[in-house]
Amino acid sequence: MRRTVAPHARRHGLQRFFSTFPGGLPGLGLLLLRSTVGSLLLTQGIARLAAANAGFEAWALAVVAIPSGGALLLGLLTPAACTLAALSVLGAMATRVAGIKACSVPEGGLTLGLLGIITAALMMLGPGAFSLDARLFGRREIVVPRRREPPSPT
Repeated sequence: MRRTVAPHARRHGLQRFFSTFPGGLPGLGLLLLRSTVGSLLLTQGIARLAAANAGFEAWALAVVAIPSGGALLLGLLTPAACTLAALSVLGAMATRVAGIKACSVPEGGLTLGLLGIITAALMMLGPGAFSLDARLFGRREIVVPRRREPPSPT
């Protein structure tokens, strides 16, 4: 008699914060994506703070963009940094739609849309092997020694 198991019963109880840590060319691709998004967010955040007419909107977007950009450059807590980056991009889109001059950096709607899509893809793919996340939370090998004698009944 064959025993079938429901698909939901096969799931493990442990859910990882990061999806994967691929190395090689896929890891290099993730590094390029992270560094591109991170450097864009850092430069936009710094430009927003340096603008002479920086209002509350520009300051608020910079406070979110600078730490998330720095974390993405380092590959530190990538899903959380991507979430903050997506919030920053959505905030920049909202200020653009509302007609608020929140930044001196020229931001096109297409540029912001692509930045949001890349950020969402990074959130789903994970940090990659070339990140601090991989160093801190990467794959671990657990070696379980074999017992040579059978356990004694107690």
